[in-house]
Amino acid sequence: MNLISSAVTAGAGDYFDTGWQRTKTGLNNVNYYYAIYNFQYRVTGGRDCGGGVHYWFHVVKRHNFGTPAEGRDDVFIGAQGVGVTVSQENLTRLNTLGKARDVNLVGTELFHR
Repeated sequence: MNLISSAVTAGAGDYFDTGWQRTKTGLNNVNYYYAIYNFQYRVTGGRDCGGGVHYWFHVVKRHNFGTPAEGRDDVFIGAQGVGVTVSQENLTRLNTLGKARDVNLVGTELFHR
């Protein structure tokens, strides 16, 4: 929500558009890390006649499973130091074996404030 609030605050006139921005989820949540990791977003919107703000949050992500080109490091799977480190090469191999697929994640959500 901080990304959206910053864009809405930055919009000085009746319409605002952040342009496409990049961000990443980091490793705080391993599910988001594997599902999205880094993605592009854009916030567009404007003020309505009642003074409220409507804005659209657009997200685009080309997900290439486990590619080192996305800056992914090898991944430790486990807890409290007990587990295994999986290399990006092995994660990428899942795609070759048909166990994972490249996908496009695209979404837009409308908000009113």
